[in-house]
Amino acid sequence: MYEIDAQLETLGRNKSLEITRDGDKGVFVKNNNFDNTVFVTLDALKKNTVETIVSQTVQGQDVDQITRITGYFSTALIPKADVAMKQLMFQVAKEKIDKGIKEHQFTEAVGDLVVYV
Repeated sequence: MYEIDAQLETLGRNKSLEITRDGDKGVFVKNNNFDNTVFVTLDALKKNTVETIVSQTVQGQDVDQITRITGYFSTALIPKADVAMKQLMFQVAKEKIDKGIKEHQFTEAVGDLVVYV
């Protein structure tokens, strides 16, 4: 029971949370910042960290996290993917031309053009 009391004390220090005990079943944890309430069983209080319990009360509404992820995609992943796609397309085109063009033959490997090498 000491673990549960320690968890409840730590949760109670968080000014944005309201803790309401439901007898021996568990506790209701209300996050006032996001107006969400979750029920946490006593077993879940033992097994999870305070951070995990608090994150469940946010329920994906923490705009700071969403903003960081969107910023990362916009500034890092999308430009890298764009460069990688262009490199891949260049490599595919180069391989197609290298394999499709043979000496002393006509070829249509370059789109609508017929080329004699």
